[in-house]
Amino acid sequence: MAEGFAKNGMEPIEFDDVRLALAGINLMLNNGFQESDMLFNKYRQYSPLMSAGASFVSTMHAVMTFEEEKISAAMQMLKSTENLCATDEGFLESIKSKLGSKPASKESAQLTVAERLERQIIIGDCQLYMAMLTFIKQELSAYVKGGWVLRKAWKIYNRAYREVTDLIAYCEWRTGQKVNGSQSSLDSLTDGESDSIPRQLPSKSQSSYEISREAAKSSVTTSASCENIPSKNQTWSGVSKSKSVAMAMATSTEDLPSADTLGRLLGAVSFGFGLFQLTISMIPPSLLKIVNMLGFRVERDIGLKCLKTASKSQDMKAPLATLSLLWYHLVATPFFALGSGGAEQGLCEAEKILRENEASYPTSALFLFFKGRLLRLRCQNEESLAVYNQALEACKDQREIQLLCVYEISWSQLLKLNFAEALSGFQRLKEESRWSQCYYAYLSAICYGAQGKIPEARDMFKQVPKFAQKKRNPLELYTVRKAQQFLKAGKKNQTREYVMLLALEVLYLWRALPTCDTDDLQKMLQECGKVTDQSLISMGFLIEGSIHSILGNRDEAMTCFEAALAKSSSPHQEQHVAPFACYELGVLYLEKAETHDQGKALLIKAKDGYKDYDFENRLRIRVHAVLRHMKDIPVEQPEPDEDKEVEDDD
Repeated sequence: MAEGFAKNGMEPIEFDDVRLALAGINLMLNNGFQESDMLFNKYRQYSPLMSAGASFVSTMHAVMTFEEEKISAAMQMLKSTENLCATDEGFLESIKSKLGSKPASKESAQLTVAERLERQIIIGDCQLYMAMLTFIKQELSAYVKGGWVLRKAWKIYNRAYREVTDLIAYCEWRTGQKVNGSQSSLDSLTDGESDSIPRQLPSKSQSSYEISREAAKSSVTTSASCENIPSKNQTWSGVSKSKSVAMAMATSTEDLPSADTLGRLLGAVSFGFGLFQLTISMIPPSLLKIVNMLGFRVERDIGLKCLKTASKSQDMKAPLATLSLLWYHLVATPFFALGSGGAEQGLCEAEKILRENEASYPTSALFLFFKGRLLRLRCQNEESLAVYNQALEACKDQREIQLLCVYEISWSQLLKLNFAEALSGFQRLKEESRWSQCYYAYLSAICYGAQGKIPEARDMFKQVPKFAQKKRNPLELYTVRKAQQFLKAGKKNQTREYVMLLALEVLYLWRALPTCDTDDLQKMLQECGKVTDQSLISMGFLIEGSIHSILGNRDEAMTCFEAALAKSSSPHQEQHVAPFACYELGVLYLEKAETHDQGKALLIKAKDGYKDYDFENRLRIRVHAVLRHMKDIPVEQPEPDEDKEVEDDD
């Protein structure tokens, strides 16, 4: 409850910001985007929670559009939210306070323990969102800068998690009552993961007091001995010297945070920590060493469990945790091949999530979008098209989500080799989207050429470089190079078969071939057999091998991948064919014990034996995902120094 909150001379008002924040998120998810914006912006200057909601909505728009203006606007709003939540918690501020040169502000002194923790978590969320927006640029400098911001978020989450669990333990001891859901929530983070749990997370068998002790011990900011765990009849001492518990100790039992508030805070910090882990796990493996040097490690499974805990809470971010889980299972995992054989398990989990939320979000465009993704990943393309069209109708007032639906509809038509229908969608995206227009121009050119309209395709390929941004990302570099390559081939070689192979190459690189039905895959095999251009031979074998692998023709697939590797050394072949063929062949060899070592060698060769090719980071993430699931192969991810403390930032 925001009671009498005032900032910068504004008149204080009273309202239930917890209820309003959750209502604002649910409005947005149920297609009330304008109403959600109005609600958050009305109260954002009066409540940190409402300001956080407004910042998230702005960040979501930026992530969906990739537009520089919206990214900058989201960054500014996040900084504004940080300022609104600022307390005298920083390193320099605490030193000045101890020296007596900077007394705590009146506003900070009046905060309750729950309000102070809530602000800490919101500031951590802001740092995380800023890092995500920074990573969008896909540049080395952006990764380094984003990594530093993530480090700050990590420290905030780590401290907030310790304090929340300390506070839960203390309140249970003080009142003698169990905080509803606290232990079960914490259990869900660790169920079945006892050997891989990061030190800041408790094991399933621990009590609330032991949870508090382990959280405090593991924190990089530990400032107290945690050896003596009191019984209910003892005086509380030695479990934690965290500020939250210290504040609670000076509070009457009636004024302690309620069980609902504590459960909500646990959900809030679990969301941030879980999304944090998934964000880091998406960066290229080559940068993981830098991540570890910054003081934290990647635990994707623990991140997923945290998000599941957050999704079951009453916090504003519970629906957002649900969407994050759907995004991971239906977008990230299929694209980066993170499942390593467990893809169907992820689809089942996503189906369960969608079913559980169907009553709450029956016509939500975002939930319909993910339902369409699920159907497409299960090769039910006709059904997915119908659901995508439902989502398109539901979000008619939201341009960004409309464009997402148009893209998926166009892509579904491309998978069915319906190039005329796909063309209309990609043309619309080229005209209306301000992100990666050269990519949509490239796809439009492919749709023209695959229909045999070579003059139109040639004209569109000429437009591709004109749409490229000054700072090109890997996608733009790829599409511009391929368009220029086609134009240099000469009119004699600019055939439908050439363009058709470019279309199949896109489907392969985007890992979309497994979602095609058998009839369409057979048609694609026939197209691969028509390749006559010698510069495309190795690519043709790579795609043909992938299709055979999907159809279950293992021997034929291996023969094609081996041919792709052999032909890739010939002049004028695509550089990315060899590492991708190594990866595909390595995965097939891993299926049998007698060729397991050979498969391991090929995966390592794919990861370390090639460089400076298209989508290098994308393939490295896929190889890394396979290596992570091979028990006999150590993952190149050094543990952070357990004895090293990370100092607070200014």
